[in-house]
Amino acid sequence: MTKFSISLFAAIAVLAGLILAYNSSALTLSPPLYEIGAMPGQTLKTGLKVFNETDKANTFYFEAQNFTAKGEEGDPYFVGEIGKEDLASWIELPGPIHLESGELKQVEFIIKVPEKADPGGHYAAIFLSTSPPSLEEGGAVGLAAKIGTLVLLKIGGEVIEEGRLIEFGLVDGKRIFEHLPIDFLVRVENLGTVHIKPAGTIEIRNIFGIKTVEVKVNIAKMPDGKERPVGNILPESIRKFESSWQASEAENQPETFWQKVKFEKENFAFGRYQAKLDLDYGAENDKKLTAVLSFWVFPWHLILVSFIVLVLVLALLVFSIRRYNRWIIKKSKSKFS
Repeated sequence: MTKFSISLFAAIAVLAGLILAYNSSALTLSPPLYEIGAMPGQTLKTGLKVFNETDKANTFYFEAQNFTAKGEEGDPYFVGEIGKEDLASWIELPGPIHLESGELKQVEFIIKVPEKADPGGHYAAIFLSTSPPSLEEGGAVGLAAKIGTLVLLKIGGEVIEEGRLIEFGLVDGKRIFEHLPIDFLVRVENLGTVHIKPAGTIEIRNIFGIKTVEVKVNIAKMPDGKERPVGNILPESIRKFESSWQASEAENQPETFWQKVKFEKENFAFGRYQAKLDLDYGAENDKKLTAVLSFWVFPWHLILVSFIVLVLVLALLVFSIRRYNRWIIKKSKSKFS
């Protein structure tokens, strides 16, 4: 199972966190993520849907801000550098819009790509708020009462697509486990000039080389029911993805001995396993990142109880056989006396 992580889920979660003064159903701006391509000098026209779900009319204001990657979780960091010549300054937004309660409106915005725009990735967010655009001290964007849409623009030309696998390991660093789940950690660095979206599988085989399970990495089910890659990695940034091999969902970790026995039975695995990572990325999905690791699963609580039960059963069987033999011998002697 893939845990998820700029993915569609991350975009929704981060931008939803910017709302603050609203709750999640107060105002809807869709789609939450645009991934588009263009050539230098090209003009793009596209639109957004704005839905006022509050119980009163209001006036809303648009603004655009560039963003970069922050940390390894896929979170965007919004910057408000005045005069910064990049995607935010290429976007022409509509003026303030007035929406009645329950009103849905389609608004258009234009992206005018300069003739001398650098090939590769350019990133901005379109925000909608109840107050005119403003910058806080230090150039950071004032984030109160805002929702937004991320725009990932890829400008054609001499684009470099290059990713490097920094780490393929286990989340807690262990190599011996008592039970499932087994949590895998994948860290990828983008050395290119455009965002990449590595996605694939971790194939797990047992000690006999038999395929046990296949775990998805950076793949999620979309509203239409189809599975697609979700998490982008921006240029000059690192992103981590976590995926898990598990048999059942567990709300709490077991604490007592017998709880651990039950948990190991429900999340059973035994022996040495090999996990092979296979990720694809690139415009043609023709670039690969691969790695292999091994680990052990030894459910000793369950094995100990099973061993004790087996010994008791064998002891009972031996005792029963001996008692039966003595009864047969005794019966035979009494018959011939």
